Amino acid sequence: MKKIAPYSIVLGIGLLLGWLFFGGDHENKSISNSQQEKIEEHQHNEVEEWTCSMHPQIRQPEPGDCPICGMDLIPVEANNSKSETILKNDQIKMTDHALALANVQTTLIGFNNVDDTIQNNELELSGQIEENESSLYTQTAHIGGRLENFSVTYEGEYVKKGQLIGAIYSPEIVTAQQELLIASESKKIQPEIYHAVKQKLRLWKLSNTEINEIERTKKIKTNFPLYADASGIVKQKMATIGTHVQAGAPLYTLTNLSKVWVILEAYEKDIQYLKVGQTVSIKTSAYPDELFKGTISFIEPTLNTQTRTIPIRVEIVNKSMKLKPGMLATATIEHQSNQTKQPMLMIPKSAVIWTGKRSVVYLKPNPEEPVFEMREVELGNRIGQNFQVIQGVNEGDEIVTHGAFTIDSAAQLLGKKSVMNSSKEDLQKEDTVFEVDITFQNQLKSFYNAYIQYKDFLVNDQAVEAHDQAKNTLKLLNEIDENTLSDSAKSYWHTLKKELNTSLESILTSTDISIQRNHFKHLSKYLLAAIKAFGIEQNVYELFCPMVDDDKGASWLSNDHQILNPYYGSKMLKCGEVKQEIISK
Repeated sequence: MKKIAPYSIVLGIGLLLGWLFFGGDHENKSISNSQQEKIEEHQHNEVEEWTCSMHPQIRQPEPGDCPICGMDLIPVEANNSKSETILKNDQIKMTDHALALANVQTTLIGFNNVDDTIQNNELELSGQIEENESSLYTQTAHIGGRLENFSVTYEGEYVKKGQLIGAIYSPEIVTAQQELLIASESKKIQPEIYHAVKQKLRLWKLSNTEINEIERTKKIKTNFPLYADASGIVKQKMATIGTHVQAGAPLYTLTNLSKVWVILEAYEKDIQYLKVGQTVSIKTSAYPDELFKGTISFIEPTLNTQTRTIPIRVEIVNKSMKLKPGMLATATIEHQSNQTKQPMLMIPKSAVIWTGKRSVVYLKPNPEEPVFEMREVELGNRIGQNFQVIQGVNEGDEIVTHGAFTIDSAAQLLGKKSVMNSSKEDLQKEDTVFEVDITFQNQLKSFYNAYIQYKDFLVNDQAVEAHDQAKNTLKLLNEIDENTLSDSAKSYWHTLKKELNTSLESILTSTDISIQRNHFKHLSKYLLAAIKAFGIEQNVYELFCPMVDDDKGASWLSNDHQILNPYYGSKMLKCGEVKQEIISK
């Protein structure tokens, strides 16, 4: 027993040391294996791209800093990326949750046999209520003199025919009255002179009663009353008390709203269904539950080549005076189509998004994937709640019939092609280019240089200086001579100039730099369109900040590609990227 004890102690010590060396190492090996599994898992889900959380359009193949804001890039997991559909600019992918929230519904389109032999079709046109130009009347002064009294005090006032509206002092009538009194004494000897003097007073709108009163009392009147010649609402007032007027000078203009016009825009394909005297039903946003009836009184003989539409005038009796000039209106016109029975490709009215000149639907190219594609279509006649499709989609295509606006809004937020984004780019098409005189280009360049100075003040957060510079910029805009431009170039310039002028006048309303920067977006957009169209004999850079306006983004113009952000100034001076270089023309 005594010999065994030492061996037992040695054996125990050996086991203890073995556990310490090998047991602990086994645990460490387990941890290392777990970490290795994570590494292998990470390698399995290989990071193929890195992006910025603030600027998701940034994609790089390796980690680093965002070139826009400097933040650390984060990984974009590949996760089945090879099986993901590559989306085009006019396509958007929706999640199942988003589709459920929007209640997106689709349908397959096809040909229907439509019997049009004596079918009543409805044609819908949009337009605006305008005053009846034939009812405009200008009240004039029938005699020359000074207005001693004038009761028409403001525009919008109602004037009734025969109403006393003022009094006028006229030296000519004073002299004519004296001639009347002299001629009346010798009217038996010289009746011609007597009647001629009375006729002259009648031409000055004096009544026979007034003339006989002067002759009877032998008292000369110095002030003569003015009476309204017509009833209506004062549209423009041109005279005040004390004004010296000549005979025939305008005092005010009246408009009579008892009858109004609705000016509609009809596409050339619809003209065949319209004729003078046709009954039209009108609805307005102000009175959505009320239907107004009118008739077509005039169809413009010429086509607007830019919009491809023809103005249609509808006349409406406005007894209730509810219809006001400027209100938007929708007209429904029933017509008969004398076509034979034929198959037509039809789509539901609810599937169409209208954007002025265009009609758009959203197509689902693959029934197995929640991907939607914007597609422009050309529509024919409306038949019930459906439209005939001339071109744009084919039989068997699956289109969105409910939720198209939601999909389009999502596309707009993601910077994809959408109805809203497309309409905003109408004035910035690359093919809008004009050959113009060097004088015009130099004046536009002076305006551009003033814009650059204004931009620099925004970069430096100098609101007061920016406000003052906006005055100079507006002055240079109004000094641009457009007389050398062709008709088409002049028309395009008028459109741009109106928007540029609106932006600068809005900037001048405040010295708040946030308001100035907000209107700077609009100013930059239309100046960019002008430089593309007319040129300024120097290269210009379009720079872009994606964070402006709640991540919608906005551009500005610069002489070089250096990023100095006018929308954020010192707060985020280097946020931006070069979008394009406009080469001198």
